Amino acid sequence: MMDRINHKKFINTTKLLLWCDQTIGLITFDINTPSFKLSKIRSFLNITASAVLLPFAIYHIFMHIVPTKLISFYKSTAILEIAFEVIFIVTVWMTGAVKHSKIAHFLNKMIRLDERFQSVGLQIDTVREKRRIKIHFFLRSLFAIMLPLGILLISQDVIANVLLFIFIVVKSGVAFQTIEFVSIIRNRFVILNRYIEESISKYKHAELVMPLCKSCDLHHRLSKLIKQLNATYGLILLLMFTSHFIFIVVSIFYMSAYLISNPIMWDRVMLLTFWSAFFIVNVLYICNQCYNTVEESRIFGLVTFTPDRSKFRPSSLRFCLNILSIFTYVPMILYCVYTTATYDSFMIYKTTNIIILGLNVVYVVTAWICAITKRDMFVEFLLKLVDFDSKLQTMNIKVNYHRVHRKIMVQSLGRVGVLVVIIGTLAIIANLNGDTMIVEAMAYILLAMNSAVCHQTIELVKMLKIRFVILNKQINNLIEYFQKNKIGPVETKGTNKQLNTLNKICALHHHLSKLVKLFNETFGIVLLLMFGVSFVVIVITIFFFTANVQAGELYFMSLLNPILSNVTFVIDVVYVCDVCYSTIEEANKAGELIHKIDTEDHDIRDEIEMFSLQIANEQVEFNAAGFFAINYTLVFSILGGVTTYIIILIQLATSLAGQ
Repeated sequence: MMDRINHKKFINTTKLLLWCDQTIGLITFDINTPSFKLSKIRSFLNITASAVLLPFAIYHIFMHIVPTKLISFYKSTAILEIAFEVIFIVTVWMTGAVKHSKIAHFLNKMIRLDERFQSVGLQIDTVREKRRIKIHFFLRSLFAIMLPLGILLISQDVIANVLLFIFIVVKSGVAFQTIEFVSIIRNRFVILNRYIEESISKYKHAELVMPLCKSCDLHHRLSKLIKQLNATYGLILLLMFTSHFIFIVVSIFYMSAYLISNPIMWDRVMLLTFWSAFFIVNVLYICNQCYNTVEESRIFGLVTFTPDRSKFRPSSLRFCLNILSIFTYVPMILYCVYTTATYDSFMIYKTTNIIILGLNVVYVVTAWICAITKRDMFVEFLLKLVDFDSKLQTMNIKVNYHRVHRKIMVQSLGRVGVLVVIIGTLAIIANLNGDTMIVEAMAYILLAMNSAVCHQTIELVKMLKIRFVILNKQINNLIEYFQKNKIGPVETKGTNKQLNTLNKICALHHHLSKLVKLFNETFGIVLLLMFGVSFVVIVITIFFFTANVQAGELYFMSLLNPILSNVTFVIDVVYVCDVCYSTIEEANKAGELIHKIDTEDHDIRDEIEMFSLQIANEQVEFNAAGFFAINYTLVFSILGGVTTYIIILIQLATSLAGQ
């Protein structure tokens, strides 16, 4: 009886989600029966639809091969798009028919997990989940319907439009399902972490055993549920991300071609912009939900505190200045895009300049928006840093603020001086070449903004590094003490002070590790864009340099321009990676140093073991919003990517020049 009630409750909450899965063919069983009985009709429809779709797709591919008026590149991209549409749709339908038992098993596990939560006394807000699913479904349906309607206005190919509509509906349904299932799992991790926090504050040490045992069991079941999700939908997600990547690249290429055409096809540009946005939002939304879910699982049992924010007051004036800057900067960039698109130049130069302008506005505007939305997190970071220094003072350790201040001032003045020289030289070159100064001014703003972001990142990370170095120095002092004073297992009276010091070092190291994670949350998005923009600028400036070198006549000014535009981005990327890498090395160094403490004191040895486990479990690293770690591996990856894209651009420019 209880199973039927829980089944009915779960189905009532996720009814719209499961109905969507049935519509796109991913679920082929009856959702109303407790055993999720297989529907032979739905399985037959999935197999039949796959068999019918293939001939239509082959016919449509043939129709793209036959015409001779189309450029071969357009033929290739169209065939590639159709092929991936069909592969993805057929895979979804065949998964629904073949893996129906795995999908049913996954849903049953979710229902049984909710029963476990209820047995512990943890209530799940199903009304809120149901409302979220409805809102998500409405917005996704609206967007998925608008895109095909827009394509119908410019395309008369009936078969292509039908395939495209099916593809959008199926892909949107898969993304909808993935996001909601992951969100459901994440909500249960959040509830579990909240339960742990309440148990720690409510119960004494002896009473914590039972709540912790129940929490460990629930956490284990949630972790197994994630593995089940990967096993069930892994292939579909792989194809979905691959097709998203292909369609985004092809759409951006077509947008560039329409922007440099004469006249400019603004209707197609706008349509492809929304088209690309649909795929980009899908990818980012899924990755964000998965990343947040994994983070919730990792912070299992950690307790946070609310710092006093009275020392850092928000500035209304700066808030208004950021908003005003955003609404001023965006129209200026749009005007620059229009000016570049209508300028008489080679296609490859127009395209690359428009790409830089697009990334320019995204990077700068995002930095200003994050300064507004993430200011509370930044304040929390600074307050926790101050709190760390206060705890250091209780150990009679002081940070040399004058030295830190002096280094920051030297770095700031050096950056300003370099920027003034570079921007002044670039402005003189642009004036001599007769370039459009407003477009050049946008490039100078990007240069200054990137330098400011990197300077802030480097100095904040250095602050953390200095404090890790101080802790390691204290561990070295303990090593020297125990080397001079050999203490046996019985002689423990003289080690109380050292044990207390080691306890404080362990707590302070954990404090710094949490600061690294808070730094990632606060500046991760801006750093992601910083590395992305730097990569594109480095590729394009090196391409311009090689193009000028290959020209018939060499001009010194034309060679100097890309070098000056490139140098600050290269240095900043390497500098940021170096600082982040060396800081993490200092953080991990503590794990090596504590094992050099030679003592027979059982309490100290237990503390060393706990400290070692703490460092191993925290796995501290700097990352760009969870997309990749920031270290020397990133420099190597960027170097390989730059080399690859330079070769591609040179070959493309050569082929276009030949035509």
